[in-house]
Amino acid sequence: DRSMPVKRDTSEIWGAIGSGHGFTSIDELSRAMNISPATIYNYINNETLPSPIKIGGRRLFVNAKLEQYLAELTEEGAS
Repeated sequence: DRSMPVKRDTSEIWGAIGSGHGFTSIDELSRAMNISPATIYNYINNETLPSPIKIGGRRLFVNAKLEQYLAELTEEGAS
């Protein structure tokens, strides 16, 4: 069935985020982080994650911003 987009696997998602290029969906991020989409929305609301932008009705994270936030999270967790 060609109408379904091929789902990226978690290594591809992390690679895209790490590159700082392109976009990541809430569904992809929840799979990559192994947390529920509801938790992603909670993280957006409490500003743990950046606000996604809307493109064609889909909410997508800008990977450059996402990478920045996740880097800060891991630094805080490490210290």
